[in-house]
Amino acid sequence: MKFDKKMDPSVLPMNLASLQRIDPYISQILMAASRARLYKYIKTEWKEANIEGSLFVYERKCEPCFGFMILNQLSEINEIQPITKDSIELHEESVQSPFLFYKKKESYHCIWFSEKENCRKLFQMIELVINNLRNPDFLFSTEQDFKIGEGSLLQGAS
Repeated sequence: MKFDKKMDPSVLPMNLASLQRIDPYISQILMAASRARLYKYIKTEWKEANIEGSLFVYERKCEPCFGFMILNQLSEINEIQPITKDSIELHEESVQSPFLFYKKKESYHCIWFSEKENCRKLFQMIELVINNLRNPDFLFSTEQDFKIGEGSLLQGAS
């Protein structure tokens, strides 16, 4: 498991337990970013959605098998986004570090990251998951398929 510079990997069991209190079907954390903030496009401008905190990409034991969540430090309302083959629309232009822009259904959203590299990592993670879901014959291996450049988004976490 590769965390950003400010996320301590030793807190993985605690983070997983926190996520499982919200969704008991979460089986593992695939990626974490210590600080992210959600924005929504409303009418003609981007507005803060009052959702800010640690972001986690996770795998679930049942459908939908993947998702991401921002554990909100500002209120009890978390951002929970399932990742399915049709739930999120992303393009290479979606990454404008430290911002990741995406479309879901009829609304536009943006995530700001305190660590710029997490923007690209989340984009790559979502893109790989969606590609895998769209091509079920492709065997998904978290240890091999999420390797990007010199490092990897995932390292074997025990």
